[in-house]
Amino acid sequence: MRVAFPEQAPFTSTGPLVLFNGGVRHGTTTMYIHAYVNVPAPTALVTVVKIKKIHQGHYGTRSIATIPTIAGGSGSLIAFNLSVHRTFRRNGSKQGYLLARCATGRFFAHGTVAFAGGTPIAGTVVRPCAPAG
Repeated sequence: MRVAFPEQAPFTSTGPLVLFNGGVRHGTTTMYIHAYVNVPAPTALVTVVKIKKIHQGHYGTRSIATIPTIAGGSGSLIAFNLSVHRTFRRNGSKQGYLLARCATGRFFAHGTVAFAGGTPIAGTVVRPCAPAG
């Protein structure tokens, strides 16, 4: 995780990220990401992620994450890496928490970040993929 404080160069804060399944309610899956980092003192941060299936053109899932205040609002998260390796069996087949389907030969992902001040940043990624069947 990269953190920036005013009048200071950004620095890397490392620590384990643990993903918890918060269950499904009314068609929305809740996940919690727990990070234990040194920002600049040992700190635990919990981010709530809401995931819902949608039908909006190329997109079938919407995920909304709320990043908590860092160091009383003096710090800002500027980058992070998260890998999910957990798998499970469902109806006899192996699955993971992050699934994607290639229906058209192209994988589409769109992201929008809205900052507390109201300024949004958006971007789209399109990658080739091999459709099943």
